[in-house]
Amino acid sequence: MRLTFALPFALLTLLPGAALADDAKPAVDLVTAFVTGATDGATLAFGGGQAVAVMKQTGPGLFEGQTNNNGPLVDFAITEKSDCVFDIVFSLGKQAQGGIELDAHKLKAVTYALAAEKDGYTDWSITLEGTDASVVQGLAPDGTLAPAQNTSIISTSLKDTDMQADVAEFQKTYCPAAV
Repeated sequence: MRLTFALPFALLTLLPGAALADDAKPAVDLVTAFVTGATDGATLAFGGGQAVAVMKQTGPGLFEGQTNNNGPLVDFAITEKSDCVFDIVFSLGKQAQGGIELDAHKLKAVTYALAAEKDGYTDWSITLEGTDASVVQGLAPDGTLAPAQNTSIISTSLKDTDMQADVAEFQKTYCPAAV
């Protein structure tokens, strides 16, 4: 599969005294959207477009989709491991394939560049810009962390402007951009 999680990303914390609006998206949902392109109803493609799934949200930070109607189930589980540190795990057929750990304390910005437009989704090159290389680390199925690239390709029906809005909301509401 082409879903490569070699990008370094992370973020989520409440500022002291900050109150969340009743309609604020949970931080794990915002991270899911801007890192993976998954939201309820979004189309994601995997393996260079060989598998496509419409994602369904099953809980905060939990998204799944049945590929090609009868293909393997894919899912993302995003958890806040500690204050502003998120684990993003990708599973295929209920088996964890790995993922990334995003340290939002180190996240400055997220940028998207058009890689290719496809029917039903767009390939975006995503870069998580941080204060150092450990803003994103690779996360093995056994929980082991390793260095990772901060750039990857995601294939989603979401627009880059929508994902950037989620980054802005996340950094305003939960964890401010690093300087």
